[in-house]
Amino acid sequence: MNKNPIDSSTVKSHPSYGAITLGRMSSGAPHPMYGSSVKHRDTIRLTLHHGECKRMLSGDWYSPKDTIVEVEMTQNQWAELVSSIGLDAGVPCTIKWLNGPVEDPPFQSKVSEFQAEFQACMDGALSNADEMIVRAKNLLEKKTLTKADRDELLKLLQSIQNSVRSQAPFIYKQFAEQMEKTATEVKGELEAWQLSRITELAAMGLASKDATESGPDVPPIEIGS
Repeated sequence: MNKNPIDSSTVKSHPSYGAITLGRMSSGAPHPMYGSSVKHRDTIRLTLHHGECKRMLSGDWYSPKDTIVEVEMTQNQWAELVSSIGLDAGVPCTIKWLNGPVEDPPFQSKVSEFQAEFQACMDGALSNADEMIVRAKNLLEKKTLTKADRDELLKLLQSIQNSVRSQAPFIYKQFAEQMEKTATEVKGELEAWQLSRITELAAMGLASKDATESGPDVPPIEIGS
């Protein structure tokens, strides 16, 4: 008696077969993310698996197998990714799995980073100023100043002025842009937490009155100092 093909099943696999899963993740503690200046609890996780196809009941059933790579993105990074197709520079993401788990990236406080850069700028300007002052003193020790001496003295003063004028405003401009970006990242993290909280309450079947009366605490967001 021939076996009914509907009752049988076959599994097909190939190196080109893959499966992508996308999900929202919520961690117990905030953690650093590559390309973000704040730590995050609620993120988007994208996982690429090897895949296989099971032919059964006259239909194809696709399923993921072992993980190839897993990446995590902030809410803002995910929004930027789906809205900027063809962006050559790409969008930052944090690799969580690649031939095994990958440790979190180091967290760099942008405030401390800008402070260090501004201090280095000022140290360099002061060092140049000290050098120019020594040269200016040598010129002023002359009994008479020639036109060339006066021109050189003016150039020294202008050099001191330019060393501060050309660097400090640029660092300030970069700092202002970074703070605006950080504010957007904080807003995105709060929105992600809010969505996670709403989903959690809905899954638990809590009444909206009980949820509002419980007054859930807003999670702290670490920016660094």
